[in-house]
Amino acid sequence: MARNAALPRFAAHGHTNKAISKSLSITVSTVEQHLTRVYRKLNIQERRELRIALESDKPFVPLQRPSLGDSKNLGAPIGVLSTALLR
Repeated sequence: MARNAALPRFAAHGHTNKAISKSLSITVSTVEQHLTRVYRKLNIQERRELRIALESDKPFVPLQRPSLGDSKNLGAPIGVLSTALLR
């Protein structure tokens, strides 16, 4: 499994950033940066949401969160998790 696919899977299964960095021989800050990009692509904010996205073959609909100061903005784009998103 490529690093780009392995890192989110490790995170989704509860491994710490430090453990992931040791496993993949990269720095903790590289792990954090990569997870930030994955979260942004999937429009998620938590590892729990990442795990749900990775376990599902169906399109992933992120939790809907209102923007600060805009109570009408409850929509969230639907992101389909695929290998392409993890690259």
